[in-house]
Amino acid sequence: MTDIFKFEKIKINIADTEYFKDHKKNALNYYIYQLQDPFTFEICDIAQTNDPVKRYNDHCNPNLIRGNGRFSLWMYYLVSKNKKPMINFIWHLKGFPAYKKIFKIEKEEIKRHWVLGHPLLNQTIKTIGVSARIEKAKFWSLVKQIF
Repeated sequence: MTDIFKFEKIKINIADTEYFKDHKKNALNYYIYQLQDPFTFEICDIAQTNDPVKRYNDHCNPNLIRGNGRFSLWMYYLVSKNKKPMINFIWHLKGFPAYKKIFKIEKEEIKRHWVLGHPLLNQTIKTIGVSARIEKAKFWSLVKQIF
């Protein structure tokens, strides 16, 4: 017996509700997405979910923002400006073993975008120079003006 496993690189926006109509929360559907700052267009976060619409709405809900880390401060800043991050879905994985593969692809995407110079706020980034790169990021200078 073989597991059906399909993954594809995609580029869609959360507003494309037709794509998500048949892709609601499902243990066999996983997505990797990027959050971009709406002012500077820098990629600030790469993550995964199996419920794309709910995850995005949770990120943008000021009542669900917790903590005082860089990601939370960035989200508080966007809420204070009545803005939401832009979201781009870059991978869609389907099939039973997708839940195992999704974490590997997510880490590869984080590493790849970090090397490209994006000031990611992911907690998984624990590299020398992280703070310096974020401090130099355009979006972070905007956030620091408020906080």
